[in-house]
Amino acid sequence: MTFAFRLRRFFTAALLQIPRARARGSIVKSLRLFNCTIYRKPRVDLPIYHLDELEIVNNLADPRRAVPAYPCANWRVLDVGCGAGQTLTAVEFRACRERHGIDVDAEAVAYGREHYPMLKLSVAGAERIPYPTNMFDLSYSRVSLPYTNVPVALAEMHRVTKRGGRVWFMLHGWQMERGHIAEAIKTRSLRRLIDRSYVMLNGLLLRYLGRCFARPWSGTYESIQTEAGIRRLLRRAGFVDVVVHRDGHFIAEAVKA
Repeated sequence: MTFAFRLRRFFTAALLQIPRARARGSIVKSLRLFNCTIYRKPRVDLPIYHLDELEIVNNLADPRRAVPAYPCANWRVLDVGCGAGQTLTAVEFRACRERHGIDVDAEAVAYGREHYPMLKLSVAGAERIPYPTNMFDLSYSRVSLPYTNVPVALAEMHRVTKRGGRVWFMLHGWQMERGHIAEAIKTRSLRRLIDRSYVMLNGLLLRYLGRCFARPWSGTYESIQTEAGIRRLLRRAGFVDVVVHRDGHFIAEAVKA
């Protein structure tokens, strides 16, 4: 019996104990119910969201702003999890030779292609980047790495980055997750608590085993990172000169050997 199957059975049993849950259907039915009630986030107005993010990128004094700061003149740059490409429009990238981005959200990519024709955006995931080996001087991921199969995504970013090129990541730490757990307890949401427990477990697996697994009920990934864990994962992927910053944001950067 695999670990994933045992976890699926545990979560399903927990769900069946929720008050007012009269129908005790199959495991698949319960997991689908769980997925619908938690993971289908409310649709946001894409242009409004994009404009909000763009405003943050363009405001150098905004404390929420986090953009790789390198001398990018004549560089090829890749944004993994680019959304509509808003971060690629930052002043730090104006001198780049080429600005590329990938995201699994086809609607966001279509919006970016329409409004930013100077960017080269594609629909793709971090685990299978549609670019040749050794192409980019900088590959970065602003927030999206925690929503991927992290070891696979790091291997792909290593592959497409040039030798001597850089990678940059903004990550999710334990402090952020404690807030999510506290909110789940405050609202008495058992489903939310189970989900955040999955995220914390994934973080522990990454920290100590260097692996993570998808949600059994939806197939999506999410994890939190630790400083020691991300250092180990980056070195295992083939990067050197790993540096971690915790000044307002949880940032990790490294160089491809």
